[in-house]
Amino acid sequence: MELIELIQTLKFAGLNLNEVQKVLKLIQAPISPSCRDETIDFLQQKKSHFQKSANFYLKMEQTTEDILKAVEKEEAQKIDSLIWELREDKALDVNG
Repeated sequence: MELIELIQTLKFAGLNLNEVQKVLKLIQAPISPSCRDETIDFLQQKKSHFQKSANFYLKMEQTTEDILKAVEKEEAQKIDSLIWELREDKALDVNG
C-alpha cells in the first residue's frame, strides 16, 4: 500500500511513468557510477520544475487574493485587470 501511495504522490507531482520508474529505481538499488550524472541531471530538472511550479502557484494565490479584495470593495475595473493577470500568470513556463 505504501508503494501505491508513493506512486500516486509522484503522479500528482506531475511525474510521468518513466520518471516514476526512475525514482523507484533509486529506492531499489544504489546509484551506480555509470548512471550518477544522469540521476543528478534528472533530480536537478525536477527540482527546477517544482520551484517554478511553486512560484506559479504563489503568484496565482496572490492574484486571487487581490481579486477577492477588489470584489469585496466592488472595484469592477480593478477586477478586470486582475483577472487578466491570471492569463499572464498562466503564461509562465512551469513545464520546463
